[in-house]
Amino acid sequence: MNFKLILFDLDDTLLYFDDYWEQGTKETYRKYPLTSNLNSDDLFNILKVKEENLVQKYHNQEITFEEYRNLQVSETFSEFNLQLDDSEIDLFHNQHKQMIKSFIKPDIQITNMLEEVSTKYLIGIVSNGIASWQYDKIGALGYDRFFSRESLIISELIGVEKPHPIIYQKALEQFNIRPQDTLFVGDSWKNDVIGPTELGMKAIWVNFRNKPIPDNNIPYGVVNRLIDIKEFLS
Repeated sequence: MNFKLILFDLDDTLLYFDDYWEQGTKETYRKYPLTSNLNSDDLFNILKVKEENLVQKYHNQEITFEEYRNLQVSETFSEFNLQLDDSEIDLFHNQHKQMIKSFIKPDIQITNMLEEVSTKYLIGIVSNGIASWQYDKIGALGYDRFFSRESLIISELIGVEKPHPIIYQKALEQFNIRPQDTLFVGDSWKNDVIGPTELGMKAIWVNFRNKPIPDNNIPYGVVNRLIDIKEFLS
């Protein structure tokens, strides 16, 4: 198909969570005053358990992304009898973000792919999350040379999260492109395949964790590596 616009998810699509999160989080625990005398591995293991318990609530829209993010911290710290108020949680998040950014590195293959597709198509990002943090991650990757601020559609700024149809509609309006001329690329079946497809876009599922493919034939394509989307582009 002759697409005019390619919309990418950010987290676990353009930037893989596992590439930076564990190292950056453990190093934050080592440097943060309240946890510097605690075992960073123990803290991280408890964080993973808390995250698993909270992520379903977030996906079910029982809690917001900000609540999900803050509860991970407060509940992890409480296991060590550390009670944090809102200002202390914000302080931890700020230090964590600064540390995390130092562990975020661009993937040369993804960079080369973006170089290539950005010369042939309009490209943008549609992402759930806090705008300032998403901007920081894109900057740390050096991908801000491919994506202007205007091309970044972030849930905090729109007021709804994927898979709400409004966030995809905002992206189409921003680029003034029809859904049938748009390809959406991402790792979430619900957010990056079903949501865009219901609005008339085509979608490629980046199934890098090799999950079972649902029975219906919704995706335009399925790839295990982001760079393989080029096989579906004319």
